[in-house]
Amino acid sequence: MILESVYLIACESGILKIGVSRIPEARLGGLQCGMPHKLTLVRVWERPHGDARRVERTSHRLLAAHRQGNTEWFKISQWEAIAAIEKACDAADARALKVLPREAIYIEDKEAEAWADNNPGDLAREIRKWMGGR
Repeated sequence: MILESVYLIACESGILKIGVSRIPEARLGGLQCGMPHKLTLVRVWERPHGDARRVERTSHRLLAAHRQGNTEWFKISQWEAIAAIEKACDAADARALKVLPREAIYIEDKEAEAWADNNPGDLAREIRKWMGGR
């Protein structure tokens, strides 16, 4: 399986970038070349190919009010960005699993998407329950 990464990069000027790359460290280096302020790779989420783009788009939608122009840069705290990306990952996982809480059954994709959109935070708790509390 090909993996891509959703990454969170912080700029010392106080803005954050949420993007996708197969090699986030190389992306950081490329961005740093054109940036007068120091950049730091804060966190990386490895996702299946294609899913990373969905997580990125969902994160951007969740943080749209904080977007800096028409870019992938946002004026928010690292914790707010991490929470948004985690929520987007939960929603993507719900879509991929196609399950309802407490029911390990396959359902129609539209139902899974509706549940994930309405309950993204609950998904992680449900997955931990199914995995025996890990």
